[in-house]
Amino acid sequence: MTDITIPTVALEAAARAMWRTDEPSQWELGMADIALRAGVNAWPGRSQLAENDSASIREMACFILPLPKEKTND
Repeated sequence: MTDITIPTVALEAAARAMWRTDEPSQWELGMADIALRAGVNAWPGRSQLAENDSASIREMACFILPLPKEKTND
């Protein structure tokens, strides 16, 4: 998963939440990047789709992160 780019706005939001700051430093952004990548890698049931043309499989198109199902009262 090292070949993906996490959008800057997502890194900034994660860093602001993790360190409760309005202006995260480069170090804090780096730690947010590591944490987001680790979380996505560990996501149960995670899968990814690649774009496919007839010649070869190219870049990853998207991740699928299934959400947990709510428990029922049954």
